[in-house]
Amino acid sequence: MGTKLNECDIEIDRLSFELKATDASLLAHNEQAKAYYDSQAGLTEMIAKVRNREGEDVYRQRALISSRLKSIVKSLRVSAAGYEPVGERITLELSQNEHLETDQKAILEELLLFHALPESRLPHFEVEFLDGSARMVFPDPNDPLKFRQQVEASGHKLEGISDNGARDLIP
Repeated sequence: MGTKLNECDIEIDRLSFELKATDASLLAHNEQAKAYYDSQAGLTEMIAKVRNREGEDVYRQRALISSRLKSIVKSLRVSAAGYEPVGERITLELSQNEHLETDQKAILEELLLFHALPESRLPHFEVEFLDGSARMVFPDPNDPLKFRQQVEASGHKLEGISDNGARDLIP
């Protein structure tokens, strides 16, 4: 009975340690999420000030914006020529590499169909955020502060956002 009691005490200690580690991780995650959303609201305000040239030091405001963006953005990819160059590389790969396995070839052919769409030739940029979400933005060529369309990915959900703000789930 004493041996079993000692084993239970050891297991309780181990589980208590794991619980404390999980609580610390949760607290850190919550603080990171709060900082992300605080940064997002503050970032919008700072951008408005720079646009309106409010305040004495626009350079300082730009540096703050840059710092905030670095704290929430994991990566940024700009496709000034759209996906057309990618489609050309896929076509070249398919024509030059006859040793592709069937599933690899099928994936490349499916990607090629996507890259052949007229929308894929539009300039755009893709942002991946530290929280795991991502956004693809197709700016309006006549006004870079507006967009034609956006695609937002979060978890397993993919949404299209039109220029009037309408949202549609993408299957």
